[in-house]
Order: sequence, then C-alpha cells, then structure tokens
Amino acid sequence: MRIAPTAFDDPRGKLFKLTQSTTVTTYLTEFEVLANRLEGLSDADLLSCFISGLKSNVLHEVVAQQPTSISLAAGLARLQEDKFQDLAHASCSHSSMPWQLSSSARPVIKAPEVTPTA
Repeated sequence: MRIAPTAFDDPRGKLFKLTQSTTVTTYLTEFEVLANRLEGLSDADLLSCFISGLKSNVLHEVVAQQPTSISLAAGLARLQEDKFQDLAHASCSHSSMPWQLSSSARPVIKAPEVTPTA
C-alpha cells in the first residue's frame, strides 16, 4: 500500500522550524511569508520565534539588545551580520599579506664615537 502525497501545508510548523541559513534579509523574507499566513500568534511570540531562528553569533548579540519588535530585531541582526562580515574580511586581508622585513626596514644604530687617546 502506498501513501499518496498530501496537500497538507503547515505554515505554523514551518515557521517554528525556520532558521537563518543565509543572510538576515533572506531569513526575514522567509519568516514574513510564513508569519503572514498565520493567525493567533502574538507579536511577542512572533518576535521570540524570529530571534530564536537567527544564527547563534547574531542571536546572542540581538538578545543582548532586548528588541521589542521584529523590525528592531531584524535591524540589529543586520548590523551584527555586517559587523561579522567586516571582521571576516579584515582578518582575511591581513592573513594574506606577507609580513617580511625588507633590508631597508632594519633599524640604524649609531655606534658611539671613540676618540683616540695618547
């Protein structure tokens, strides 16, 4: 006996399982599409659900700021995402630079002048 595919759609379940896998903007768009199909969830529940789906490094920074709305949480998440991207780019560019001293970079130390005696 085979079970035929079902047309059952569970936006609430999908929303609760949704996590950020790419950018905050993409995650927010996916979240809003699902959230707009639901009724009965409070703004606080939606906010909690949104924050809990963020990537862990972004999530901790957003929670620390205690946002009161999804739009504030999304804005904070974008700022954190940008910060982490800037740090990643900075560390990549520094690690790829050769750190060699050239011969012209050697310090010049003057020897004290000695005057002959006698």
